[in-house]
Amino acid sequence: LTVNPNGGTWNNTTSNSTFTQNYGTTKAIANPTPPAGYKVTFNGNGGSTPAALTSTKTFSKWTLSGKGSLNGTTFTFGAGDGTLTASYTNGAITLPTPTREGYTFNGWYTAASGGSKIGNGGASYTPTAAITLYARWKDTTAPTITTPTSSSIGVNGFTVSTNVADYGSGTNKIIWYYKKSTDSSWQSITDTWGNINGSLSKSKTLTGLTNNTTYNVYAVVYDAAGNSKQSSTISVKTLLAVAMTNTTEY
Repeated sequence: LTVNPNGGTWNNTTSNSTFTQNYGTTKAIANPTPPAGYKVTFNGNGGSTPAALTSTKTFSKWTLSGKGSLNGTTFTFGAGDGTLTASYTNGAITLPTPTREGYTFNGWYTAASGGSKIGNGGASYTPTAAITLYARWKDTTAPTITTPTSSSIGVNGFTVSTNVADYGSGTNKIIWYYKKSTDSSWQSITDTWGNINGSLSKSKTLTGLTNNTTYNVYAVVYDAAGNSKQSSTISVKTLLAVAMTNTTEY
């Protein structure tokens, strides 16, 4: 009889063990100690990186080839050579959930780009070999924008300013909307820039306006993922134009 632990440990060895006995005699066959499972490492791909996990293998059964018979844990020698080979069941791990500021976790994949999705955080996953899984992220968080303020108010215009911020894909566009308070339709001016992750101040000078008139103004900021946020609306009144009269005394 040859006993093959198949990667595990049996009779204090990981190697095959061979026994010779008379036909019809028996031998007790204890269960082997399973080998280690498969190591799963994680790449946060820009986010936090969880610690590696290793699956657990459990002994499932002996498979007999050749002569003899196995009943439970008792092997009966037959009229020829027999081999018992251990089989194991690989256990599952629970996938962790990483974090990344400004992003929503979108699952674990077999590659940083492309590849196949394995599962989301909290899902059960049974590896079949050692593997590295890569986090994928989706920017679903809108940028922030403060209520605009006004300055440099003149007869025909003024400057409006706001602070915007995004810690995901980064801001890259702001649209200023303005109109006379008595009008129904809005006019707009668009400013764009390269993606900026963080906070920044944006200003716009509106010109060609009517003097002594109240204007409503708000802004909408966008990030590179297409998320947007609208500011509150403010009212700004241009200055009154005063005609100067030249008086000459005689």
